[in-house]
Amino acid sequence: GGGGLFPRHLAFAFLRRGSLRAFRTETFGHTHRGRGAAAVPTALGVGMGLVLFGLAPWIAPAAIGFFGVSEEVSSLAIPYLSISLFSQVLMFLGMAMGAAYQAAGDTQTPMWINVGAVAINVVIDPLFIFAPGEEFLFGVDIGWLGLGVPGAAIADIVAHVFGMSFFVAWSWWRSWPLPRPSGARLRFKISEFARIIRIGVPASISMMARPVSTFILLRVIASFGDASVAAFGVALRAFNLNWI
Repeated sequence: GGGGLFPRHLAFAFLRRGSLRAFRTETFGHTHRGRGAAAVPTALGVGMGLVLFGLAPWIAPAAIGFFGVSEEVSSLAIPYLSISLFSQVLMFLGMAMGAAYQAAGDTQTPMWINVGAVAINVVIDPLFIFAPGEEFLFGVDIGWLGLGVPGAAIADIVAHVFGMSFFVAWSWWRSWPLPRPSGARLRFKISEFARIIRIGVPASISMMARPVSTFILLRVIASFGDASVAAFGVALRAFNLNWI
């Protein structure tokens, strides 16, 4: 939804570009220092996600209220956004870890983990959304918990948990590209944080134009009613096929 566009894109640019460039810049060929550089954005990812989750009770109502949608839509959207903001902890952590793998030259591991998490989400979404007997696929009842719209957000969290569990287990087993949390290898240097921020902030600002413009545009579209908001949302998702 529009309420989640700004923080997600901001964090995406900050963590991914900052992680990639800081991990490569002045660390290529220096394994120990490179691991330290990878651990810093990972810690930042957790911190940013926790901040958003902590502010969820205020962010969700304010963001949805900005669009001026009906009470019926707000009653569905606010719980969904509030739950989704919790998943940002896992999503931002995944961004940072994925960027660390990619910067170290491994693009396949984050690809397969992301594909697996998406597949899990697709499979369990209807189980969380529909109640038994509400929805059938090829004659098979795919309903279970019947949580409705909030169920979609919970299913997203479950998929993130599976993805991050594999990410952490795989990284722990290999102790690469992130160091295991022990001893001097986990010492965070202020200089590394400063370098990530110096690289990530300009990158995040450069990516703010699109989510901010979409946020404002959605406010204008909301003035035409809930159907217009739904149509815009569907069209926006269809447009995302352009990125494929």
